[in-house]
Order: sequence, then C-alpha cells, then structure tokens
Amino acid sequence: VVGTRGPPLVEAAAAGRSEAVARLLAAGADPNGARADGRTPLMVGARDPAVVRALLGAGAEADRAMVSGWTPLMAAARSSAESVGLLLAAGAPVGAAMHSSRETAVHQAARMGRADVLEVLIAAGADTQGRTRTPQGEGDRPIDLARAGPHADAVQLLEAAAARGVEP
Repeated sequence: VVGTRGPPLVEAAAAGRSEAVARLLAAGADPNGARADGRTPLMVGARDPAVVRALLGAGAEADRAMVSGWTPLMAAARSSAESVGLLLAAGAPVGAAMHSSRETAVHQAARMGRADVLEVLIAAGADTQGRTRTPQGEGDRPIDLARAGPHADAVQLLEAAAARGVEP
C-alpha cells in the first residue's frame, strides 16, 4: 500500500513514530521500501534512535544509498549521535560521499554543529579533512562548514582531530 508521499512505513519513520514503525514492520512492511525519490525508512527516520533500532532489527540496509549518494548515515549525522553509532555498528560506510558534491556524514555534522556526532564519526575513522566539490572546483572542508555556523564546539573538535593527525 502506498500513501500519498510514500509507503506508510516511510511516512511513519519520517514522523518519528517508532510505535507505528514497529506495528508496520510486524505486519510485514518492507524495511527497505522506498519513496519514489529513493528515500528509505532508515534515511527519513535516522534522527530517531528508536526508529533506527526497529528498522535495523527488521533488516533495513544501513549501507543503502540513493542515486545521489545520500545515505542514512548522512541523515543521522545532522541530528543524532546515537543513530550514527547504531548505523556504523550495522555496517554503514563512514566515508560514503554524495556523488556530485563529495559531502560526507562529517560534512553534514559539521554544518549542523554536531560535535557529539563528530566525535562518533572521528572515532570510526572518518576523514576530517576531505573537501566538497563545487562546479568551480574544490569546496569546503568540514571545519570550514563548522566555522560558517558558527559552531565553536565542532570547530574545536575538528581542530583537535587535525592536530592529532586524525585523517586517512
């Protein structure tokens, strides 16, 4: 059954309705069933650790990416260190990047000032020095995005990681 925006499981996950997600999964909903645009329940529900736990427990693919390269880890990096940890433990690739911009989960966390997420990603071996790509050439490093925020905690964490040589 497809709702107006996508399968009911995708919509429940997007709304952070973990109890509805659990009911739909128990009724046989596909944990990887996507909207027409390719967004899966895990991608749209990544900010809620309870939703992430339920979906991963039902077989959602932590490493699945949209055609653009967008992953559940990138979505989680914008809002939840706990979700990031769950996704990494389930096999989400820490270095996955958007195809056109080369943005990674680290860029997403830095842009949002999520020092807690950056700590988890750095501990998992994420590249803190990678640059995005723009039509004009090389773009921003995560620290550039954090500075633009301005997100002092994220900047401090990224500076410390660079000083320790935490990069691939």
